[in-house]
Amino acid sequence: MDPYIETIVSFFLGLPREGPGDDRYREHLFSLLDLPPSPRVADMGCGTGAASLVLARLGATITAVDRVPEFLDRLTLRAERAGLADRIRTLEASMDAIPPGYGPFDLIWSEGAVYSVGFDLGLSAWRELLAPGGYVVVSEMSWLVDDPPRGVREYWERAYPGMRTISENEGAVRAAGYHWLGSVLLPVEAWETFFIPQHERIAEWRGRAMTTREADLVREVEEEIRLFETFPGVFGYVFYLMRRAD
Repeated sequence: MDPYIETIVSFFLGLPREGPGDDRYREHLFSLLDLPPSPRVADMGCGTGAASLVLARLGATITAVDRVPEFLDRLTLRAERAGLADRIRTLEASMDAIPPGYGPFDLIWSEGAVYSVGFDLGLSAWRELLAPGGYVVVSEMSWLVDDPPRGVREYWERAYPGMRTISENEGAVRAAGYHWLGSVLLPVEAWETFFIPQHERIAEWRGRAMTTREADLVREVEEEIRLFETFPGVFGYVFYLMRRAD
């Protein structure tokens, strides 16, 4: 594993989630889709399963996909404890390289993970995994303004240079062969829930000797938190809803 990714895994392993999220929004967005009973769902970049567990409780059969085996092991344990092991299977793979034999899916769900392969590439790869008329619900870090403050833009140009506005991503959705259904901004409360355990993990790491990579990651996490709190409404996670155009 890449040493930087290994450090990220070490930081987030054991935390409730690897990105901002809200169970109420998951349930609401899921309810908007015209899905069959017990829909077949792929949770791409599932992490330790925050979304997989919710969707399984709502009646879906989940294929939980991630490249990090430690996350998948944690998800398996959480599913067993929740009594959902029979509804969730894991797959160690990159979300843009699903092996033959998986799918078709009625819904592909992905929260805060598609950036790792690129928004456009992810949508292109997923289209062929969908059943006719299947849905994609994906959250993506997005600009909420056209002209963000210089310091914020400089940070995200380093962290995620592919970040775009909602309208730019809408164009990418249509170009990838989907019907655009709309977008929903993740609320501030979902970020606050995400930040609280991060503060606790940072305090834990600062209480011992850190490696250079760990110290760099802590500074990066703290800077993202600071920018989000200092410049509200400039960037955020947006859920994009789409349906395969056949």
